[in-house]
Amino acid sequence: MPIAPSSYWNDIHGYTSDDVYDDEEGVETIHNLAYNMIYMMQAIANTPKPEIKKKKFTNFIR
Repeated sequence: MPIAPSSYWNDIHGYTSDDVYDDEEGVETIHNLAYNMIYMMQAIANTPKPEIKKKKFTNFIR
């Protein structure tokens, strides 16, 4: 399972929605996470999908 990395814990702190922008480290961490998620999703989208072959079953019971 692909997991997008970040630079630190993926959280941000503030009492109100305007307070979170004062947490510069948190804003930078979330920005890094978003950038890495975009990069990962683009890489997955541009990767050719493997060919799925029909599985053959063998019956050993006679």
